[in-house]
Amino acid sequence: MQEARELIVNKLIWVLTSGPDRTVTSLVAFTRNSEKVATITKAFTDPAHRGGGCLERLLGAVCE
Repeated sequence: MQEARELIVNKLIWVLTSGPDRTVTSLVAFTRNSEKVATITKAFTDPAHRGGGCLERLLGAVCE
């Protein structure tokens, strides 16, 4: 939980949600190496949402 809080506070995590209850389907965490370079450190999709392209869409947004 401490790591999750730090990622949120430092804006180093992206989260994709779906549905009216905003269920978390995927998340991507990264570290900032420089102004133009970042390293993805974690990528996760809830097993119930795998195969639907959730993580692919989120990674595309993060890389933009």
